[in-house]
Amino acid sequence: MVGSSCNALTAQGQSRKTLALGAAALSSVAFMYAYSRRRGKPKNVTDVKGHWLLGVLPELVQALRDKRLHGKVSDWHEQFGDTIYIHIPFQPALVSTTDPAVVEHILKNNFENYPKGKLFRDRMTDLLGNGIFNVDGEPWHTQRKTSSKMFTANKFKNHIWRVVEKNSAKVVQVLRSAGDGKQDIFKVLNRFTLDSIGEIG
Repeated sequence: MVGSSCNALTAQGQSRKTLALGAAALSSVAFMYAYSRRRGKPKNVTDVKGHWLLGVLPELVQALRDKRLHGKVSDWHEQFGDTIYIHIPFQPALVSTTDPAVVEHILKNNFENYPKGKLFRDRMTDLLGNGIFNVDGEPWHTQRKTSSKMFTANKFKNHIWRVVEKNSAKVVQVLRSAGDGKQDIFKVLNRFTLDSIGEIG
């Protein structure tokens, strides 16, 4: 009887030790995650306040359910400022800006410092392939040089604008012919975009 109670106490002590080790390991992982998150935050950017571990993920999920993701980001800009840091667990730092000076800095003055990177390229390759919107460095420069010849002021005035004007008239005609009936505007505008791009190219 004494031996069985000693075994029970030993087993109980072992399970407490295991539980304590598990709690210590979990606490260490949570601390390292929070520390790396803080270190990864860009300087001079306002942090959107969210859950200490989940960041803004719960708010983003709710915004997606409500079909107002862009509205949510707009709300954050109104609340926290023009340039904000949005933390999403296990994702790279996400910075959103509505400041024209920052946009110009990123897209024009300092473009080379903001590559799309492997994470973006890998996720978007099926959709964008190795096109101008999905490459960096020399392939991007080559494609930009090729496409810039297509968008000269003369071509824009004489060709592109005429195509857009002609296809816009078709869209208006389709919408007017619908009368009071329902019209799938998404389908109509997709058709307009494809027709215009095909004719311009």
